Amino acid sequence: IRDLPGSAKLVPADLKAQYGKVVGVDPDDDFKALYVVSPGKESVIARLKKAQSKAAELILATDEDREGEAISWHLLEVLKPKIPVRRAV
Repeated sequence: IRDLPGSAKLVPADLKAQYGKVVGVDPDDDFKALYVVSPGKESVIARLKKAQSKAAELILATDEDREGEAISWHLLEVLKPKIPVRRAV
């Protein structure tokens, strides 16, 4: 999951129509950052969504630094779990 895609080509067409030519931010919503799944990683997200549909709990086991926090946050945003979530560091 990337913030501020490197080029407009990486922004999905539906989001490009919504956000316009500005790459990476929504100027109409206090410049909220736009996050996109990196090209070729859609299958990873699909596998994670399928796995969580069979789980009773989601445990995010990432490093306790800022990067780990960001990874956990992005996963929550993309997966939108409907099960309890815990973080293990």
